[in-house]
Order: sequence, then C-alpha cells, then structure tokens
Amino acid sequence: MLHEWIRDSVADIVPPALSTGIRAFLSHIDPMQLDESRPPTLSGHLLLAEPGLRDPNFWRSVVLITDHDSEQGAHGYVLTQPLGQTVGEVVDHPEVSALADVPVFAGGPVSPSKLSFVSLAWNAGRQALDVATHLSGAEAVARRTEGFVIRAFAGYSGWSEGQLEAELGQGSWITTPAGPAILDATDPAGLWGVVMRSLGPYYHLLAGMPDNVSLN
Repeated sequence: MLHEWIRDSVADIVPPALSTGIRAFLSHIDPMQLDESRPPTLSGHLLLAEPGLRDPNFWRSVVLITDHDSEQGAHGYVLTQPLGQTVGEVVDHPEVSALADVPVFAGGPVSPSKLSFVSLAWNAGRQALDVATHLSGAEAVARRTEGFVIRAFAGYSGWSEGQLEAELGQGSWITTPAGPAILDATDPAGLWGVVMRSLGPYYHLLAGMPDNVSLN
C-alpha cells in the first residue's frame, strides 16, 4: 500500500509528460532493496521509522544507534520525542546544575525512569558523528564545557540479538549515517522529515505520506 501511494502521488507533483516515465520507473523499484548497502554495524547510524510503523514508541521517529553488534544486539536513543522538561526540572543535584537547561528526551521504552547523558560532536575530518554514552553528570558537564552537545534521555531503545536485523528485513526501518543535522534540537519533531527528504526523491515522497494512506 505504501509503495502504491508513492507511485500514484507522482502525478500530483510532476508534469504529466514526466509522470508516466517516473511511475514506470517506480513500478520496478522494490522498496525492500533500496537500503541493502547496510554496513555490518550500524553504530553511529540513524534508524528512520518507515511510515507504516505504528508502534507509538517509534512512530515517525529518528533513532541514533550508539552500539550495534549482530551477536550482542543494539542500543540507541530516540531523538524526536522531547518530554517538555529540562534536566533542572527532573534532577535536583549540584553535580548537574550546569546542565539545568538541557532538554530531556524520551530515549525509548527501556528503563524510562533512568536518566542518561550523551555527548555529540561532528567530526569534520572523519565526516562522522563522535558519540559518548553513559556519561556521569560530571563527565557531561566537562564535555559541554569542551564544546560538545549534551543530550539527556529518559530511557533508551534496545534490541536483543538478531531483533534489529529482523525488523530491518521486514522494512520497518530505513538506515543512514548520522549527519550534523541531528545536533540541532530546535525542532526535534521535524527531524524525521528533514532527514528522510535528504535521502533522495523516493524518500522525499515517503516523507509526505499521510498518516493513513487508506483515507487519502
């Protein structure tokens, strides 16, 4: 249904002279094969929820994978679900007073009462994201002083051995290397669409898919 919606939507956004050719091209695309160049580990990559994924914990979410091993499973944090609170509002401790203004995100459904600190920085030389997880309050304060972006998460996202691979095989997730765009937390709810559209024309159409295709 998802792929049919994308194919049928082409006629609405391109001139008729082009839509026939584009629709023919899309008819030969297998969406399950668009993401088949995945590396052996997804550490430092993003998971973008496929629009049909209805799990409320991950609906139209972007998940930063911080650790991934086919035998050990995967660990990461949802970047798109701010809780509307700051560290100063949920923790009253002098060790983290310098982090009082840091917004708290729902990192995932595992251990939602546990607060975790993560530091992020874009490494221009490697063209990759530098990530440090499981920081103490003091470590997070020190890294923020050094210029790192600090994120606070209540809970995290976890997958057991083979679980994430199975979900990828089912087409539940789209993967892409993390880029500097995720350092900007001014519009976390819009991050899914921003990253999705950056992946190319097919994904640009995917980002515009309505919540319920059957009602369109």
